[in-house]
Amino acid sequence: MVSGFDRYYQIAKCFRDEDLRADRQPEFTQVDIEMSFVNPSDIQNIIEGLMAQIWKKIKNVNLKLPFKKITFNQATSMIAQLNDLNSSHPDHILEVLIVKKNTHSFNKSVLFKVFDIAKKSLESGESESIHIQVSEEKYGDGIIENICEKLNLEKGDTLFVADRLKIITPANTTLGRVRAFLGSYLKEEGAIDYSKNDDFLWVEQFPLFTIEDDLASSVVKSTHHPFTSPDSRLNQTEILKMLSESKSIEDISEIMGMHYDLVLNGVELGGGSIRIHNSKLQSYIFSDILNISDRVRERLNHLVEALSHGSPPHGGIALGLDRLVAILVGANSLRDVIAFPKAADGRDLMLKSPAIASPDELLEYNLIAKPKESKS
Repeated sequence: MVSGFDRYYQIAKCFRDEDLRADRQPEFTQVDIEMSFVNPSDIQNIIEGLMAQIWKKIKNVNLKLPFKKITFNQATSMIAQLNDLNSSHPDHILEVLIVKKNTHSFNKSVLFKVFDIAKKSLESGESESIHIQVSEEKYGDGIIENICEKLNLEKGDTLFVADRLKIITPANTTLGRVRAFLGSYLKEEGAIDYSKNDDFLWVEQFPLFTIEDDLASSVVKSTHHPFTSPDSRLNQTEILKMLSESKSIEDISEIMGMHYDLVLNGVELGGGSIRIHNSKLQSYIFSDILNISDRVRERLNHLVEALSHGSPPHGGIALGLDRLVAILVGANSLRDVIAFPKAADGRDLMLKSPAIASPDELLEYNLIAKPKESKS
């Protein structure tokens, strides 16, 4: 954008350093779009038109446009909250997830997997969670009886409860992970069928920053990436003034970002944002809010320097091409639509990579392999 290109798109290979799942691979392909002088609606309209063309051509389905939009807070509040039952912890809320008896009954192996999610949550201090199977017997715990009464639960209903901080952070999604796991399980069992309707929606207004651990630790990170613009009707110079006047971690956590995700039947297809184009604002976020180290800032300094020469307001979005193809063909895993998928440990089994470089290969690149020093 700084160099004068008004807009572009590219099909790019990307790499991620995280655990593999059925819908994730360490090497993947994305369709990346960047545009100058746009707002979120401009980008969303283009993507909606693209999805409509794809669905018409591939599935002969006419998608209903425009797609629905909800905010991040609306999405997280879809898990019921019982704020009046936890007065002893005013900074916490109780969240509940209900599976009605006529939906499906869960066997012990499924519940054990849910317990494993809860166990990891407890061990990491993310949130405390319990599971309740409603029966005709009375519970001795008055809080549980109160919950069952308030939610009008019936015999055979299954209830999951999580106690978490009110502030939304990536660490506070225990019930979100439970919900995603149960959704996948119910889909496999045929209890729910996503194939009848392709339900697209946009999730918007994410918190610009998230607290990685808790309020006391004050570890602030970018929710999307550190180049995402704050969501404000102010210009970016005025936004800089507003941020500099934010005195507490709570103030910072309440700032929303111009970040948007495209979701289909609960699966993220892509995400994008309006970027920061003011060099002073970008530098302030790096140093004063994210506390990025000097070494990392030095590696990113060319981006701040480029913004200082004048950058148009701009934004973009990237769609996961592999995931989109997997959804279109009904594949359960990205491995089914990638030519050479990686194993769980990141290895390419066909090409046998990564592998130890031979002496000739090292010589070609003028490298020397030094043996590890043994610890005495």
